[in-house]
Amino acid sequence: MTVRVNAHHIICPGCLEKVFVDELVSGHCPLCGCVMDDQDGESQDYDEVIERSDLAWIVFHYFIFKKFDAMGVSPLQIMNLISQLEDQCTGGYPNPQKVEFRLEVPMGTTERIRPKRCNACGKMFFRRGKKVISGNFNQQEINVEYYCPSC
Repeated sequence: MTVRVNAHHIICPGCLEKVFVDELVSGHCPLCGCVMDDQDGESQDYDEVIERSDLAWIVFHYFIFKKFDAMGVSPLQIMNLISQLEDQCTGGYPNPQKVEFRLEVPMGTTERIRPKRCNACGKMFFRRGKKVISGNFNQQEINVEYYCPSC
């Protein structure tokens, strides 16, 4: 993280904290939500204003990315999932029936060693194959499925 030495900042009248102008959310303090006005008389035109709802979506996407990245899912699969989730949104909120996911995850060392049963054909296998997680964003449980190399 870089240090901002000469960046323009304002003291928030609500929480009395130093807030940088580029951190303002629609002219409001990001910490307390107090309306901020530029005290030095300098007005800046913002090309793109980030609203509070946009900020909530950014945080939501960050935690989705963080959770699936910790499981070992590839970043490309995660970004595709997030874009599909955004496409399914109607009126700003996702449709509860359409928030399912299915992602391929690498196996851990213990999973590679122990015998697994293929969900497609029912054969037992030890090596190779793939692990697939699936679930629903409305529920907390995640289903784990294993598939043999021939399926």
